[in-house]
Amino acid sequence: MTYLKGAFSIICLIFLATIAVGQKNWTKEADLTYQAEAYFGAVVAYKKAYTKEKKQSEKARILFRIGECHRNIQDEDQAQVWYDKAIAADYDNPELPLRYGDILRKKGDYEGAVAKYRESLSKAQGSAKQDAELGIASCEKAIKLLKEPARYKVENEVQLNTAYYDFSCFFADKKHESIMYSSTRPGGAGGGDDAITGEGFSDIFISQRDNKGKWSAPVPTDPTINTAANEGSPWLDSKYSQLYFTRCEFEKKKPYGCQIFTARAQGKAWAEPELLDFGIDDTTAAGHPVAIDDDMILFASDMYGGQGGKDLWVITFDKKAKLWGPAVNLGPEINTAGDEMFPYIHENGDLYFASNGHISLGGLDIFHSQMTGEDVEDLKWGAPENFGAPVNSSANDFAVIFDGEADRGYFTSD
Repeated sequence: MTYLKGAFSIICLIFLATIAVGQKNWTKEADLTYQAEAYFGAVVAYKKAYTKEKKQSEKARILFRIGECHRNIQDEDQAQVWYDKAIAADYDNPELPLRYGDILRKKGDYEGAVAKYRESLSKAQGSAKQDAELGIASCEKAIKLLKEPARYKVENEVQLNTAYYDFSCFFADKKHESIMYSSTRPGGAGGGDDAITGEGFSDIFISQRDNKGKWSAPVPTDPTINTAANEGSPWLDSKYSQLYFTRCEFEKKKPYGCQIFTARAQGKAWAEPELLDFGIDDTTAAGHPVAIDDDMILFASDMYGGQGGKDLWVITFDKKAKLWGPAVNLGPEINTAGDEMFPYIHENGDLYFASNGHISLGGLDIFHSQMTGEDVEDLKWGAPENFGAPVNSSANDFAVIFDGEADRGYFTSD
């Protein structure tokens, strides 16, 4: 999390799935692990497959896939190392310069990124061509935004951060003197290593702020909330008595998606969480909930029927049928072929969210869309605008919240 006058630090890989596969065919095993998005585990599997593989064309593809794994776990330096190895092995695919351009853009090398995007553009077709064009436009926009930074001061909130993933915070009381957020640090209920990131499984932690503005050492929230699975992205209603959060279950040899849970306050503790059944299968990702009210929830999901990637959706509870749904996509003005995630609704009704599908400085950027309806329940927002530098950077920036007015707040960045 990063504070707009304070700070947090690291990217959330919140939509999760794990899989264990057989080992008769090393390359096939690695491919299956990669397809399950278990990127940390796939690196190990691909390195083993490389030593067993006989075909030079497959060996070159494996080198590229190792680079892709590192790109997906936000390790740009290692991704670049393995892309260079794939180039040396004559891997001829327009996706290689495209993804190499993405890495250079994440590292702030916009001129180098444009060169790679143009190389990809000369060969690419379809969605890859569109991605290369978006990359070039994003680099041009980034150079302009960096020359015209907004009047925000960004500082790291060192009292809340660790060397582990710390992300996606929300205020836990009306006075904004406590904060809840996700972390993979030791001390929570989520043990073991996540095959996607190589970190432990995330839990929700809470910290208190004293009258001097100093945060206390974060502690895990109730054991009713935190489990051996991944929990994160907490949101509380206006009374701070109803908690909504994401839980990503896991089971060996089976990929699992993410689901949204809710729990009601019981004194200083939380009741047993209940699943909000949106009628989607358990391999689909649904998370990052924002309760517009008790019967209307905004969330991110990769469910079928969206614009592509993860989109923002709204779902309403039908009191007569006692069912949720159907979910409604926010449409192509907000959602893109990329990912739109981590929504936040300001007290004035404006929508903030993270996207890598709109023109951005690199990775996920924070976007702002003004409310155009009379009330937030109208679900009408204008065209998104990039929040700009210095909040957005060439890295991943997301999950913004505000401490009252829009002159101070927190966000997450790597």
